[in-house]
Amino acid sequence: MDTSNNPSIVLPCGHAFCTDCIIQVHATAAQQNLRLRGEENDGARCPGCRGVLDLKKMIDWTTFKKVHIREEEEAEEKSTGKLTAEALAKLRRDARTNAASKKDCE
Repeated sequence: MDTSNNPSIVLPCGHAFCTDCIIQVHATAAQQNLRLRGEENDGARCPGCRGVLDLKKMIDWTTFKKVHIREEEEAEEKSTGKLTAEALAKLRRDARTNAASKKDCE
């Protein structure tokens, strides 16, 4: 997988992918569902963990870090060009919290 400056993040699992790639995964799943079942159900899965992929529950990295990452982590990310372990852990933790919150609301 090529790196992306602003990857899309799948929620609630927290896996990050190039936006074009994840849209292609979703489109391919829709085409397969249409061909096999005659309907375009949401059958797409996260390529990282096979969890349900919902394009409405995705966020881009730039938006995510504006909300969730402290300034010093941003400085480290800029200097190294990589996510810090702490930033990635926070991303996954927040995604799980959001998923649990939504489940409680249902």
